[in-house]
Amino acid sequence: MLKSSDYDAKYEYAMELYGKQEYVKVHSILEELIRVYKGTPTAEDLYYQYAMCEYHLGDYELAAFRFGNFVKNFGRSEHVEECSYLVAHCYYLSAPPHHLDQEQTKKAINEYKTFMSRYPESNKMDECNKRLTDLFSRLERKSYELVKLYYKIEDYRSTVIAAKNFLAEYPGSQYTEEVRYM
Repeated sequence: MLKSSDYDAKYEYAMELYGKQEYVKVHSILEELIRVYKGTPTAEDLYYQYAMCEYHLGDYELAAFRFGNFVKNFGRSEHVEECSYLVAHCYYLSAPPHHLDQEQTKKAINEYKTFMSRYPESNKMDECNKRLTDLFSRLERKSYELVKLYYKIEDYRSTVIAAKNFLAEYPGSQYTEEVRYM
């Protein structure tokens, strides 16, 4: 089917595979069909399914990119709210534990905030708030661990600076007392 030039047959086959949730197989077919159907009403559904394939295959960074493009290119689609949420959710799923670089965590926070400001009546608000709490706690823990590291290696100047930054950023933290001690 990949080598066929009958795009209508490819489209039908792709929809069949997508319906069976065979995302690995349908992914490359959708990629080709998007180029063929670009500028047609069918392009919206194809691009949405293509982004969902990336999501279901676990490539969350690429899926976030695709969902973001979907929102930009198909702003009047019925899937816009869902795709806006999925941008944030993909960044959340790709955010690493607190001891690693937190760039994805910061992106997830920004995307959740954007989603919440655009869709304040969404039924996903409780979930967004839970995810934001988790993401902020990762950043808080990262900052706390930095203070602890400087203290452990006896770099007291850096400890004081990191502790002041921590206390300014997280004044009501569960780690406040220990950070003040250090």
